[in-house]
Amino acid sequence: MAVTERHLLSAVPPSEADTANPLNPRRSKRAHEAILNAAAELIHERPYSDVCIEAIAARAGVGKQTIYRWWTSKAAVLMEACAALIAREVPLPDKGSFVEDFRDYLSHICSFFMTQLSCPAIAGLLAEAQCDSELARAFQERLLKQRRVVLRTILERGIQRGELRPRIDLDVIMDMVHGALWYRTLILKAPLDDAFIDGVIAQVMAGSAAKPRRDKPAHSSG
Repeated sequence: MAVTERHLLSAVPPSEADTANPLNPRRSKRAHEAILNAAAELIHERPYSDVCIEAIAARAGVGKQTIYRWWTSKAAVLMEACAALIAREVPLPDKGSFVEDFRDYLSHICSFFMTQLSCPAIAGLLAEAQCDSELARAFQERLLKQRRVVLRTILERGIQRGELRPRIDLDVIMDMVHGALWYRTLILKAPLDDAFIDGVIAQVMAGSAAKPRRDKPAHSSG
């Protein structure tokens, strides 16, 4: 699904009047949305190295100074645009049980990886983060941490519901789940299909599921 077919946010570009007064909340919101939409469109059209602040500003219909009001660099804008897209496409589920929430999360994020991360420009953006410290920092702060917060919430709900053991290492589980996604996508080029999702759920439950309670037998008197 291309970003041009379904924008992250309202795609109406701001007018000059909208960007003239940055203190107006409504106008600032429209400009902010227009910039993120422009950044998302451009990173799907061009390699990361060919996207610049000037191009984002021109596409969004704002001045460069408007972009620098919210972001310090091109990397920060592009990563926030990607994070906004993931947040929209991979929402926090609440279906009443850990397994169903976990399955829903994995299904959405696997679909996103297979459709959006297969785009050469997005893959290039992630590759660039390996040698660009500013981009790597934006990747960690705006994208990775966002996904960890969502998965942590799902795991903590499972503990609260008594479905998962209370002393499991949440950070290790999150590393295992997200690590498998990135490894299969970027290194193995392997499918993120239902069999993979079932396998991840089975492994997490095998090591983290709470033991079923056993009712103590009633002692007969006398």
